[in-house]
Formats: sequence, structure tokens, C-alpha cells
Amino acid sequence: MSNPVFFVRPEALTASICRIDGDEGHHAATVKRLRVGEPVDVCDGQGGRGTGTVLAATKDTVDVRVLRVTREPVEPVRFAVV
Repeated sequence: MSNPVFFVRPEALTASICRIDGDEGHHAATVKRLRVGEPVDVCDGQGGRGTGTVLAATKDTVDVRVLRVTREPVEPVRFAVV
């Protein structure tokens, strides 16, 4: 099973501890009920993906200890209008 994925601001992915906040943080903490020690992936929407574990969780935020950051190629968006 793959890790849950949440989006963060690109600058948040540059630190060793990344905070998931806003609507994503609320979803991660309240809806998905992430707990300390659980694996999670954070993406910046620009090809950056951090893999780590939950360090702390509050009502609307989740802090993730980022263990590894990788860059995925951004595929060009193609569509056809018919």
C-alpha cells in the first residue's frame, strides 16, 4: 500500500521538517487522522516529492520529518478539444 500524499508549498519541501497546513493540514489531521510515526509523502506540485514520517499532529497541522526528497519529471499537459 502506498503512503498518503499531501500537497505543500514548494518552499516547505526544502526543510528537514515540513508542515502540512491549511486545508491539506486539516484533511491530514482530522479526516485521515494521521498519527506520529506514520509514513507520508508530501509533494510540491512542481515535481518535488518528500517521503517521511509524521512527527507531530494537531487539529489543523501535521509536521513531517522528511527523510528523502526526489524530483519527478513534470509531464507536459496535453489535451484535445473535440
